[in-house]
Amino acid sequence: MIFFEGIVVDAATVYGGTINGTLYAIDKFTKQMKWSFAAGGGNIW
Repeated sequence: MIFFEGIVVDAATVYGGTINGTLYAIDKFTKQMKWSFAAGGGNIW
């Protein structure tokens, strides 16, 4: 979860700490997970 939280904090900081920044981070993380699992690795790193 530290990795996930790191993405949220970084994106929120880049986007001025707004709610949109947080939503963007969550959306980005979700897409990364989907692509990773689709690749058969199931590894978000």
